[in-house]
Amino acid sequence: AIGGSSTESTFLDQEDAWPFLLQKRLKDATGKEAWVGNAGKSGNTARHHILQIKYLLPQFPDIDAVIVLTGINDLTVALSRDKDNVNHDESEEELLTQAFSMAPIGLKNSRLPFYKKTAIWQACKKIRYLIFSAGQIQDAEGRQYIAWREHRQNAGAIRNALPDISQALEEYSSNINTIIDLAKKRGIRIIFVTQPVLWKPGLSKELEGLLWLGGVGNFQKEKGKDYYSVDALSKGMDMYNQALLKACRDRHVECINLASMLPKDATVFYDDCHFNESGSRKVSEILAQYLLQHPNN
Repeated sequence: AIGGSSTESTFLDQEDAWPFLLQKRLKDATGKEAWVGNAGKSGNTARHHILQIKYLLPQFPDIDAVIVLTGINDLTVALSRDKDNVNHDESEEELLTQAFSMAPIGLKNSRLPFYKKTAIWQACKKIRYLIFSAGQIQDAEGRQYIAWREHRQNAGAIRNALPDISQALEEYSSNINTIIDLAKKRGIRIIFVTQPVLWKPGLSKELEGLLWLGGVGNFQKEKGKDYYSVDALSKGMDMYNQALLKACRDRHVECINLASMLPKDATVFYDDCHFNESGSRKVSEILAQYLLQHPNN
């Protein structure tokens, strides 16, 4: 299972995370051993997923299928960059640091000095990354959410119209196609999943109080930033989900439209896009049912 924090299942115990529940449901339904590895990592975009596919698959040759839940981070990163919303400035080395808790040793660019390929160097680099991105790392108790929600509630302005994200959407579609190419090259079944969110037109004030995403600039660390309205965010997420569905149709690749199957309320989400325990169970039920009905696609 590859994705961002919706896959990582931030703030849920492992046994409540949907990949673990999916594993349990498959074992219970078939009576056979099943393993669902959780490679979700907070903040990862499709660009990171490319590297995860590229470097993880060779290390796990017995994988039957890869499930990719993607879209939310691509959208929010594009919106945070405002008018310059195409993600083209990180090197592969930087993306590897972000894509993995520990970058794959021995698989990185062979042009790197030998000492940069060592476990010690990688560990030190990871510590440095965590220190300097501390404002973006979710604390174990969730206190950071209070500040992030206050930032949104005290926005400098609420933007009701999306910027031109056509280039960002093109890049997203291109990245999805690259992921498909990598999976097909290795003969691995790949199943994409559209991104469910709490955002919808007419969202109640109570539920809107749970939101914190959708800011411009470094909105997690800095106060007074502009934020996009719930309606605008809902429209943007639908554009990304439609781009994913189209890419999968064009390439004859499986895609579960999870976004259309879940209610947009507190029975599923505890914020913009993260599943609570009930939501996680619902996700695992839908994915298990699909896999059991389509075992050999």
